[in-house]
Amino acid sequence: MSQESASARQAALEALEVELSRLFRRSRSQSFRLAREVHPDLDVAGYGMLSALRRIDPEGTGVRAVDVAAATSLHKSTTSRAIHDLQQLGLVSRAPDPDDARAALIRVTDDGRAALERSSAGRRATMARGLEQWSETDLSQLATLLARFNEIDLNQPQE
Repeated sequence: MSQESASARQAALEALEVELSRLFRRSRSQSFRLAREVHPDLDVAGYGMLSALRRIDPEGTGVRAVDVAAATSLHKSTTSRAIHDLQQLGLVSRAPDPDDARAALIRVTDDGRAALERSSAGRRATMARGLEQWSETDLSQLATLLARFNEIDLNQPQE
């Protein structure tokens, strides 16, 4: 790679880092707002867990906490505390697992689903307004590139 190419690549990587930092800050700020829309006492971590539960169990049939931990890559104790907090807020319920007497099935409550849907609908409408000038090609390309980016393990140790 030529010196000019290496410099251009370095500049592009630096610009990407700046824009990703902006995106992450905006996303975190939006997550705070969305969590409060769902429930005034819900924190960002709880909002993430509630959203994950809805994604993992879209039919609302219930899922075991150990499966939630695996799907979210969180420790079982972290998952258990988050589920407990969501249950205290009335956003999830816990029922015995008919297939395993030692386990419980976690479900997002009707109130939790309704609050998440209101929050998601608002977020989608805001995004649609902000992106209305973007072409379908640009939107698809952004989604494709973000999916590729999200496959990268950024937690690898540096060599």
